[in-house]
Amino acid sequence: ALPISPKHFAQYSERSVAYNCEGKPVDTGTTQKIAIDYYIEAIGDGITRLRLVQSGFGPEAAWDDEYEATKTGWADFLKKLKEILEN
Repeated sequence: ALPISPKHFAQYSERSVAYNCEGKPVDTGTTQKIAIDYYIEAIGDGITRLRLVQSGFGPEAAWDDEYEATKTGWADFLKKLKEILEN
């Protein structure tokens, strides 16, 4: 799990927040800088778009499983967030 503390967050504007840390897959000793950017945009008619961009995966094959797990994890999280906000 990634560390969570105020020092890992930066606000770029009223509509964007970034999370930065360092991480590595279990199979390597190589540390990568990881960034997760959240962009929030009001579209209209009470609709808001959240765009999430995570970067910092290493080029080695050891990162493949981490990438797939992260992609699946974010999809599940965002689906659940949508369900909660719509109810």
